[in-house]
Amino acid sequence: MLQFLDILLRLVMPMPIRTDRTLKTVPYVTYALLFINIFVHISTLGLSDVQLMSFHQAWGFVPNQPNFLTLFTHAFLHDGLMHLVGNMLILWIVGTVLEAGIGSMLFLMLYTASTIAAVLLFSIITKIFLPGDMDIVLVGASGAIAGVLGFATFRYFHLKVMTILLVLGFIPVPKPIWFPFWVYGAYFVGTNIISGISTVIDPASSPGVAYWAHIGGFGLGVLAALILQSGNDGMRENIIETSARVATRGEYTFKSIQEVWDLLKKNPKDPELLEALAGLMLVEGQTEQSRDYYLRAVTQFQAQRLPDRAAISYLNVLHHFPDTALPLRDQMNVAAALERSGHFAESAQAYTLVSQIYPDTDEAQNSMLRTSALYSRYFHDDEKAKAILQELIRRYPNSTWSDMARERLNNYEKRVGLK
Repeated sequence: MLQFLDILLRLVMPMPIRTDRTLKTVPYVTYALLFINIFVHISTLGLSDVQLMSFHQAWGFVPNQPNFLTLFTHAFLHDGLMHLVGNMLILWIVGTVLEAGIGSMLFLMLYTASTIAAVLLFSIITKIFLPGDMDIVLVGASGAIAGVLGFATFRYFHLKVMTILLVLGFIPVPKPIWFPFWVYGAYFVGTNIISGISTVIDPASSPGVAYWAHIGGFGLGVLAALILQSGNDGMRENIIETSARVATRGEYTFKSIQEVWDLLKKNPKDPELLEALAGLMLVEGQTEQSRDYYLRAVTQFQAQRLPDRAAISYLNVLHHFPDTALPLRDQMNVAAALERSGHFAESAQAYTLVSQIYPDTDEAQNSMLRTSALYSRYFHDDEKAKAILQELIRRYPNSTWSDMARERLNNYEKRVGLK
């Protein structure tokens, strides 16, 4: 019965092709791993079968001849183009999302630990149940990638994955199918467990796939996710994404507001939750509460030393509450961050608020100089830039900032004279 189920599961295989998630950061480690794996494979294309076998024997992992170096190098070798493409496709689709979510360092540690766990379980099962296969060379990144899958199954259980069903392993069913990522993770580990047990019961039925390496890597990924309580992070992220979607579409918001409230009770200084609640309240017409929560979100992003993220959040304030300013130092920081990120119009608006709301400060004069520079440099509006400098001189005639303004006005006049 088990062997029949094993054969049945091999007849139809889901191949993931993309997810519904947009990356928030660049997954450098995943891209580096993809490059190394592809580069190593390309470098072996000119080898004869005998040379390739010798190369794999030298750098692949052999359970009967354990070697610390090959414990890692085996994961960069692949037995053919389809083996490489299958692994790299899953690494690209899942690895990029997971690394962007948990960070590059933790992702690299997970990938490395999964590689080791895959080799260890494969070696133990082989030694106990298949001692005649102890000289088989283990190659491929499948074990490490299975660890990424295991972790992602808990971290991104809500993620939607588009797959193409492959009948007999190569005939695609015409219509792609979307389903939750946890379904794909369950299918992956389930089929490997069934196939792994089948090979132990009947070694002759093995197609040469290291199922127990996959199970070892997947199990390590699941264990890491449970220890780090990654499911809670996934739940929080899903609630934030859902609230943003609900707010954007103007849908029914009560459930989303309640979910965000429940999370905020546990962590009242979470800026992303504050921002999510602000957006939902704006849809509900609670404008004053929305403005207050947006400002609290910006302040918390600043406190966590995330100025660029604070600037993006402050864009919502400017768009919906254009006359609202932060405390002086925060206002200057967010205006500068908006300029760095290319939001020049909003940066000029934020600087202008400084000069309007905090007129008796050095920052007010500095902000007028910066606003003038923005109009000249990015909007090519020298007349507006000159008008701001003239206003600065009129307001603060004895200030050192006024001296700088006069110098810039002279430069404008000289430039016009040269034309």
